[in-house]
Amino acid sequence: MFWLTLLKLGLDMKSFVVTDRLRAVQKLALADDPRVIGMLATALKDHNDTVRQAAAEALGQVGINALVQPLLQALTDADPTVRKNAVTSLRRLVGPNATVLFIPVLNEADAATRTLVIDTLGDIGDACDAEPLLSSLEDPDEKVREAAARALGKIGDGRALDPLLNLLKYDTNGEVRATAAEALGRIGDPRVINPLLAAIADTEEWVQFRAIAALIGFGETAVEPLIFLLTHGKSTVRVRAAAALGKVGHPRAVDPLRAALRDKSPEIRKAAAEALGKIGDDSAEPSLLQTLNDETPSVRWRAAQALAEMGNPQAVHPLIEFAADETLVEEAFRILRELLAVDAGKIATQDLHALTRLDTVLSRLSGSGAHMGIRNENTLIKQLARRELQRREMTHPAPVGE
Repeated sequence: MFWLTLLKLGLDMKSFVVTDRLRAVQKLALADDPRVIGMLATALKDHNDTVRQAAAEALGQVGINALVQPLLQALTDADPTVRKNAVTSLRRLVGPNATVLFIPVLNEADAATRTLVIDTLGDIGDACDAEPLLSSLEDPDEKVREAAARALGKIGDGRALDPLLNLLKYDTNGEVRATAAEALGRIGDPRVINPLLAAIADTEEWVQFRAIAALIGFGETAVEPLIFLLTHGKSTVRVRAAAALGKVGHPRAVDPLRAALRDKSPEIRKAAAEALGKIGDDSAEPSLLQTLNDETPSVRWRAAQALAEMGNPQAVHPLIEFAADETLVEEAFRILRELLAVDAGKIATQDLHALTRLDTVLSRLSGSGAHMGIRNENTLIKQLARRELQRREMTHPAPVGE
């Protein structure tokens, strides 16, 4: 309603003539404008019964409509909090049936607006909104399909299971398939485990990563299927399976991962060593110690890291060797310092002596050797190693004459 019209009706509301005030109330009742609500609220205090009756009826007509329209417009606001608050307010005004108000926006607005509204509904996470979002999974725009999959995952409605599985299997866009995998993981129905396992072999890396992340969320339930994938024909799938088993952290995976340390692919041996370090089961230590002799340096490095994670002091010697590599020196020094800080008493005396002489390692490095952080680590390592050597000397002093 134009402001001049409102001004005229406002003046009529102040008229001494009852029919003028009544006519103004009736015209205001036809407006979908929030500005009329205050005017009609004032009319509720009119001294004439007929005007007050008309105002009360008009507020019932115009109140919700006048508020709904601006709130629907706010669904496309650039600020996500404004959009979320608009949805919340619409629900308060209309109740659960507010969902029907979003359908025209999801069907008729441009793709960018549809995506914004879907993202907002997903952030709110109300199951009432699942129905229109299911339709958006078939939207011709890939960004809209992606947003709908993400939103349904957040809502966690089981009705989305089959449509999301279809997206995961057949959608032509990798990001949509990846988001479908993530959403299926959020819903958490064990029936999706096998389709997620199949998705690890997807041509797109993002799909593989999201499928693995989704499987990890199933915990123990996913362990056996992931173990089976350690024998998959594609090495990339075996690597992903080993990494996932490490993140799940179940001891049932230890023996299969120990076997994977003998895989012909060095990438899988690396992944298996890293996974065993994360699981931290002592039964893996003999296999990891053997892996310290692996022909591939990066595999030996992962095995040393894994043993250090498990607190095995036999990781010290190989870590000292890796400290001479400029690409690994910072990480090697950090791990050595942590090993000393946790339990220096387990480290062999000859290795403790070697740790006091790491200056020679730094002197052979070019750029990294001068790095202040590494030098600080070296200082701490020497202090901790010497302190432990002194403790041993005091506890078990060398015989006189030696």
